[in-house]
Amino acid sequence: MGQLRFILGRAGTGKRTYCLDLIARELKASPLAGPAVVLLVPEQATFQMSRALAGWQDLQGFTRAKVLSFKRLAQLAVSETTETSRPMLGISRKLLMGQILAGLKDDLRFWNNTPADQIADSILSLLDELQQARLGAKELESIYEKIRNDATTPLALRDKLMDLIKLSTEYERIGAVGLDDPGTYLAKYRELISKIDWLRDCLLVVNGFSGFTGQEYAALLATMAAAKETCISLTLDPDQLGKESPADENTMFAPAEQTYFRLLELANAAGIKIAEPIILRHDDSRRIHPNKTLITLERYLVAGTPANKADRLTISRDELDSDLMVVSADNPSHEIDLAAGKIFQLVRERKFQYRQISVILRRLDGYEHPLRYIFDHYGIPYFLDVRRPVSQHPLTRLILSAVNAVENNYRLNDMLRYLKAGLVPTPELICDRIENYILAHHIEGERWNKDWKYRIEGIRGSEEGEEKVTPLFDLPAINRGREELIKPLKKLETFWQIDRATTQEFSIEVLLEGITGLIKELNVSAALTKMAQKDTADQTQQIHQQILNVVMEIFDQLRITLAGRMVSLEEFSSTLTECFAESTVGVIPSNVDQVLIGTIDRTRHPSVRASLILGFNESVWPAPPVDDVVLTDQDREQLAWPDLAVKGDIDEHFLKEQYLTYIAMTRPSDFLWISHCRKDSSGNTLSPSRYLRRIEEFTGLGAILTHKVPADDAAMVLDPKTPIPITPKRIAGLAMTQIGPEGFDAVNGHGPFWTGLSAHLYQRPQTTEIVRQYADGLCDGNNAQLEPGLADKIYRDHISFSQLESFYRCPFQHFCRYGLRLEIPQRFELEPMDLGSLRHRVMKLAWQQVVAIGEDWRHIEQKQIAAIVETAVEQAASEIKDEQLFQNARNQYILKQTEMELTLALEEQIRTIGPGRFSPSEFEIEFDIDIVVNNKHYHLVGRIDRLDMASVGDKLRIMVVDYKSGQMSFKLTEWREGTQLQLPGYLLAATTLHENSTASGGVYVSLRPKWPANGGREETSSRLFPAAGLVNRDELDLLMNSETGEYPYGIKIKKDGTPYSRGPITIVSAITVENILKETRTKIDLAVQAIAQGNISIHPFYDGGKSVCPLCEMGGICRFTTRHNHYRNPRNLSKEGILAELEEL
Repeated sequence: MGQLRFILGRAGTGKRTYCLDLIARELKASPLAGPAVVLLVPEQATFQMSRALAGWQDLQGFTRAKVLSFKRLAQLAVSETTETSRPMLGISRKLLMGQILAGLKDDLRFWNNTPADQIADSILSLLDELQQARLGAKELESIYEKIRNDATTPLALRDKLMDLIKLSTEYERIGAVGLDDPGTYLAKYRELISKIDWLRDCLLVVNGFSGFTGQEYAALLATMAAAKETCISLTLDPDQLGKESPADENTMFAPAEQTYFRLLELANAAGIKIAEPIILRHDDSRRIHPNKTLITLERYLVAGTPANKADRLTISRDELDSDLMVVSADNPSHEIDLAAGKIFQLVRERKFQYRQISVILRRLDGYEHPLRYIFDHYGIPYFLDVRRPVSQHPLTRLILSAVNAVENNYRLNDMLRYLKAGLVPTPELICDRIENYILAHHIEGERWNKDWKYRIEGIRGSEEGEEKVTPLFDLPAINRGREELIKPLKKLETFWQIDRATTQEFSIEVLLEGITGLIKELNVSAALTKMAQKDTADQTQQIHQQILNVVMEIFDQLRITLAGRMVSLEEFSSTLTECFAESTVGVIPSNVDQVLIGTIDRTRHPSVRASLILGFNESVWPAPPVDDVVLTDQDREQLAWPDLAVKGDIDEHFLKEQYLTYIAMTRPSDFLWISHCRKDSSGNTLSPSRYLRRIEEFTGLGAILTHKVPADDAAMVLDPKTPIPITPKRIAGLAMTQIGPEGFDAVNGHGPFWTGLSAHLYQRPQTTEIVRQYADGLCDGNNAQLEPGLADKIYRDHISFSQLESFYRCPFQHFCRYGLRLEIPQRFELEPMDLGSLRHRVMKLAWQQVVAIGEDWRHIEQKQIAAIVETAVEQAASEIKDEQLFQNARNQYILKQTEMELTLALEEQIRTIGPGRFSPSEFEIEFDIDIVVNNKHYHLVGRIDRLDMASVGDKLRIMVVDYKSGQMSFKLTEWREGTQLQLPGYLLAATTLHENSTASGGVYVSLRPKWPANGGREETSSRLFPAAGLVNRDELDLLMNSETGEYPYGIKIKKDGTPYSRGPITIVSAITVENILKETRTKIDLAVQAIAQGNISIHPFYDGGKSVCPLCEMGGICRFTTRHNHYRNPRNLSKEGILAELEEL
């Protein structure tokens, strides 16, 4: 029988170092021969401790030592002494428990009506806990017999216990399915320990635990009995340790003290000799001994009062700030940004290595994504200790999309997911084009088996018709890609013998064999290798390498767990989804210089020089207790099972949380950072942790200890105590953004600082170009100009009114759209532009049929109008070369709805102009106005939807009608600034095309009804189809209804005979119309001249009420800000003022 020796000391006293030194001495004395040396550590610490031991004290190599966790020790022992089955995965256990719950549903008393998927996880967790407490089905039966007739035991508890006995009994039979439950390994290990030769007379060193489960106690005791010597390190205060039991159950070290006395009790009962403990104190520590602040802090955390008041008072504020920093950030992203700045500062100024820094959190919720983004952005190397979900990997997305595609007859969404998984052999560019193509044509079902011949010619393009549409897709290449994509899925469909006419079920073996064949057919292994090679991150490479093995293991376990079971494809897809969602993969940190990031309860944070504790807020530090949904707190208290925790013991929970906080704060040897947020990422107010008060009391500074950092970058730079990540680009940009077109901002009072900083950065070769770029963008008013002659090369000689209006809205916007030809990616489906083109075509065809009737068209009946529109819609749709566009139900509905709306629109147009003297005469009239600038001819082109004409004597009166499907308006203020030139421009073109003509006006007419907000459809047609535009008041008689004396477009006559309109119709005199047309031509010439001269300045139009910037897609390119740039503001003239100016021309 061996002996037991404890290694006791508080955090930072060197217990880990002592254990490694002990092992190193043993191995140096005899690296190859002799009994084994076993270092037993928590599961998550095995790799780190193995690496640490391998390089400890220049060890040259050894074979005797093994670094194991309880799980690995048991697995190793069982595998060496018995024939073992495959270890069961967590998802296999859940599936098995689901089957057990379903099979025993009628026999259960308490959980008979609870769905299996809702209770399976909780039942498994409780069974694991019972197993660790050495409470199997037999032990539960004994307990039940004692309480079954006890009236003081609640009936619900007795029913739960009976259900647990049945579930546990059935679950213990899982060996029959060919899988081993890893939870049983420790029990098997105790039975097999006498057969394990290398454990006999070994040196057992246990490090890193604060407590053990019932099974672990039993396994540890059995191993101690076989070992020659056992050394167990525990974090507690030896000076406060009682002789036979914890001195105070509410101290920070109470859990570790309870473990200490439990081990003493078990060792004494087993006859194991207890040797004198090794007591370690801070005086002997190699870690934080030099740092006075952190030593005193550790003492204060333990004692709760200043252990050495003199020590605390002699620490200066400068020393305190260099050793301990408490920061209040605005939100998690701001907090991480500050932490990144501090890491930079520690590395650059204090010469820390990244591996000597750790970031500690209580939980990763809300921090994982911003941590990755910010650390990647600043180039900080890091290892984030978190298991990666299998469900988010391309391979699992590929498998699920393939199953769903076959199940749902190649439904569009399933095929899109299959395409975007990134593991199909088809080139990525072809996949992108196929994605756009199937979206454009809504391709699904059997259409995947036929050559695609559909195009989108003749349906897209602007309403002005200035450009002709070219084919959007290369059909031969797309069809080759289609065949390559569908071939593996058709093989899978054939293998499964899919019959869509019947409801089918398949054996799980056949389904899994089909998916395995698909993976081989697609050569997924090679694709994953290529994907790993492209990823520079070591962690990502490991995931790609592991994921295929994990998926194949899931398949193997499904074959065993669900052997012989018949399921539908829907059930199979649901099972796979659940399996992938429950599975994760771990990543081993590489031996490179990187910051370790992890949670305090999962990650084994080694001794480091600096630790940054993030998210130090209430309800996080400490974490709130988690309720048990199976056994209530009262149930656990009444059962009083040994080694079974009472989860509702709030005091015990917060003692553990306090202990974790103590461990986190005592990790570093040189510097401790603690930060909390004032708000979460959603803007909700947060409070600092209750533990922060302990730090404030310790320093004697109270609330002023916390440095409240503003979120403004400039303010942070001016604060010497605020660490922010400083990169050349960031500091140069920050300095230059304090400069505006008029010079440095004098309001903030820091002009000399920014001036000096900018001058210094400009003189440094590394930042000269960066400063110059910012200066060009910020300090010249963005009056950019193309080089002479360049505009002729990049702009086309055909110009539209949309292009001119874009130039007047913002020259830079115009340059991006029409010079660089930047386009917003199209979403390929039936869009407003498609329907807009269709509506225009239908209205042309319908009006042509209407006027063909003769003068009787003015009295046409409603039924005849509906028939005409129906015929026009059919003809327009048949002219579209994409004959498949309207074959899906959604687009058919849209087409029918459009037909109804156009019928109402035509009725309203006939009602509006029928009583007057105008008649629709020409449709879709194209024009081309020649403009000469610097001896180069430009062509102003467009297409007028409709011209209404009336003859008065020898003069032709012309009314321009332009159809609109969306928002429409005509404002003289915007026309004056050039942003609404289209309607007057069309009127100018029409009078140019027709000699001896007079402009009677121009109107925008809506083709879509404007239904009231309440959803009703009782509005009159004139309100459903409002109009906007410009009307010559001297020509109003031509519009008047001779029978009623009414005017269209909402025009009314005052008592004094003056016409007016309350709507968006502007009524002006004939001379004003003529002057508007002249001014329109002047604006056209000026814009074309400025475009030809290369004006690309960033000067967006702003009318005092709204800016064009929010609707501009180029904002991410120009980065216009009102601080450094100026809007182009019009003169403050009202509509009446503009009319007065026009009258005077």
